[in-house]
Amino acid sequence: MAGAETRIAAIEAARNAGDFDRAERLCRQALRQFRDNTALVALGVSLAIARRDWPRARALLGRAVRLLPDTAGPWRDLGVVLLALGENAEAANALDRAVSIEPEAPMARLNLALARRRAGDFGGAEAALADLVALDPDFARGWNNLGTLRLAMGDIPGAVAALDRAAALPDASPRVASNRLLAATYRDDLDDAALFAAHRDWGAAFAATDTTPAPPRTARAAGARLRVGLLSPDLRRHSVAFFVEPLLRAWPRARLEAFAYADVTRPDATTARIEALAEHWRPVAGLDNDALTQAIRDDGIDILIDLAGHTWGERVAVFAGRAAPLQLTWLGYPHSTGLPQMDFRLVDAVTDPRDYAAALSTERLLRLPGCFLCYAPPDEAPAIAPPAARDGIVFGSFNNIAKLGEATLALWARVLAAVPDSRLLLKAQSLDDATVRDRLTARFAAHGVAAGRLDLRGRVDSLAGHFATYNEVDIALDTTPYCGTTTSCEALWMGVPVITLAGRRHAARVGASLLHHAGLPDLVAATADEFVAIAAGLATDAPRRAGLRTTMRDRLAGSPLMDTGAFATGFADTLAAAWAAP
Repeated sequence: MAGAETRIAAIEAARNAGDFDRAERLCRQALRQFRDNTALVALGVSLAIARRDWPRARALLGRAVRLLPDTAGPWRDLGVVLLALGENAEAANALDRAVSIEPEAPMARLNLALARRRAGDFGGAEAALADLVALDPDFARGWNNLGTLRLAMGDIPGAVAALDRAAALPDASPRVASNRLLAATYRDDLDDAALFAAHRDWGAAFAATDTTPAPPRTARAAGARLRVGLLSPDLRRHSVAFFVEPLLRAWPRARLEAFAYADVTRPDATTARIEALAEHWRPVAGLDNDALTQAIRDDGIDILIDLAGHTWGERVAVFAGRAAPLQLTWLGYPHSTGLPQMDFRLVDAVTDPRDYAAALSTERLLRLPGCFLCYAPPDEAPAIAPPAARDGIVFGSFNNIAKLGEATLALWARVLAAVPDSRLLLKAQSLDDATVRDRLTARFAAHGVAAGRLDLRGRVDSLAGHFATYNEVDIALDTTPYCGTTTSCEALWMGVPVITLAGRRHAARVGASLLHHAGLPDLVAATADEFVAIAAGLATDAPRRAGLRTTMRDRLAGSPLMDTGAFATGFADTLAAAWAAP
């Protein structure tokens, strides 16, 4: 044992000196001799985790749980490492064991909920968090995570209640406030003025915490390029990336110098493609807000564009700290951020009409000359299949079920009542979970829609399979008051007409913009009655549906919605105008 203690002391000395390579080498040597020394195994685990060597940490923790099967710590650490490896079901099993040994450990329950959620067990994740807040009602992180989980499960009132509880606690992080604002954008019981007031009031309070002056806006020499930073946690397989990628493919390099600040914790093939397109790639996931702000300033960025708003991974503190002379928000959030230091918001004339939209934004509105985004379908999208022989019309929506509030369900129920032989196909990741499916089915039943008229589908892992599912849909129904974006573009590309109800705020008018720029303004309804009438009329008009199915791709390919060159030029023109504005 003395030999092991000596080895441990040498390893710790090397680690404390910052020589992690030597510490790791000594640890491997010692573990070959003292395999079952629990202190040495624990030290090896800590070194592996510090080096983010997850496979080695997993192997050593397998040894630790064999040596200490009734100790919570090794099981808890094994669960965290398995989460890092993406082995979510196995992580849930390990964390469940840790919780059974030490029931009152909050972090084990928090991570157990995360593992279950990532494994697709939303009901199990909710149970773990409910147990956690019952044990510790003053644990803000527990309430916050319960709120975001319920949002993903489509329980907006439950999400709002949990996030309100989190916000009232003294240990609530600033992230809770952003989560509350995000949840508010899905509510159909808040009018436009109240939703804007919530963002404006948050921004006024948050801005007071940072009075850093903006870097000076220097004059540009003739022909000099503007240095533009794109900051996002979603430069991966995510809706934001689906619209950033075509812009970068057509990026006007003669006028704009692109810096991509990728705050991405799990890079994937989409990340790699965007990295190849960006002139300057900055992986910044490990940087805190101060370090990220300094990195942006060191790059001499002229215009910094926020692509997250108040969504997961937001960096509102970086914008509050004035990382760049000019700051814009675009694409990733369907509302004003409320932040006074955000100078402009990029929109279009349809999403944000001039007669009232300015009253719903703390930012000045910059209207792009066409649509506020540009779509490019993935190469994996399959051909449009001929209409299948089936009984009755199939309506569909592949939107995140957080958008399926009571207003949307009531509207869709009216459509189903108007088209008696119709069915509704819904597809969303959270619908893999039985709890989510059962609750949604019960909510539809309250609106008079029988379970037999619903076809609830979960995630399809392959992009080709996801797109192919649109071949089972005749007509897509948009959500209200938070429209679909990516799903509407996908449906149109697969020859499926989309019907939308245009509201007043940006989120409620995205569908109108997409359809207007795709040349289908007659599918935009101004009232619920008109929405139902359009859906019922299209359901009985087989020739028009067939015509749309066969011509839609050519229509889109020739429309402003997919004209990447014109969009990139308009984007550059708009940024130049913003830079020149007083």
